[in-house]
Amino acid sequence: MKPYDVIAIGELNVDLLLNRIDGFPEIGKEKFAGDMLLTLGSSTAIFAANSAALGVRTGFAGMIGRDTFGELVKRSLRDKGVDTRFVIESDACATGATIVMNYGEDRANLTYQGARTGCVSPMSTRSFSPSRGTSTSRRSSCRAD
Repeated sequence: MKPYDVIAIGELNVDLLLNRIDGFPEIGKEKFAGDMLLTLGSSTAIFAANSAALGVRTGFAGMIGRDTFGELVKRSLRDKGVDTRFVIESDACATGATIVMNYGEDRANLTYQGARTGCVSPMSTRSFSPSRGTSTSRRSSCRAD
């Protein structure tokens, strides 16, 4: 029997959703949100979490920072039943985050990509064999472009 039905490969980040905002952002002025939610982000991660919640044997391969947001991402995936053994934790990069500012039926997003892109290099890879359920880590380093 194969160990996975689905292995999702992609970015991992959190979403900070801000609702009931008292106007559009303006330079030099503070605006307030009436409600917020910090949750698992990334369409790939949400797909993996939902697949696992439906009983599909799911694994995820991606990268997070070794930080509070990374812990939230990993815990959210595990709580839904996603195998996170192929998720690399980087000491050099922070986990990505998207601030979602909801305005009625529309929204504006501001994203920090973090470990999603800047940490990937030949020295920051993890090879894995899904059929054996094994992985090998290599060191990671973050670069700013």
